[in-house]
Amino acid sequence: MRAETINKTVNEVTFPELLSIDKTAARLSLSSWTIRAMVRDGRLGSCKIGIRVLIPCSEITRLIAEGTRPALEK
Repeated sequence: MRAETINKTVNEVTFPELLSIDKTAARLSLSSWTIRAMVRDGRLGSCKIGIRVLIPCSEITRLIAEGTRPALEK
């Protein structure tokens, strides 16, 4: 295995509550550029470790909860 692959695997196991920009984008069906813009604008919280920008899973949950509309009563 390449060192990059091993490091990514270790990070995902050690910090499962933090997602990369690409994984966050895939989970929300958005582009990575949109996720970066949301982080830059302060709409999505992030954690920067070295040069990596990581998104806490709690931020994804918050974003979904804020965007959820109540069901219409019939």
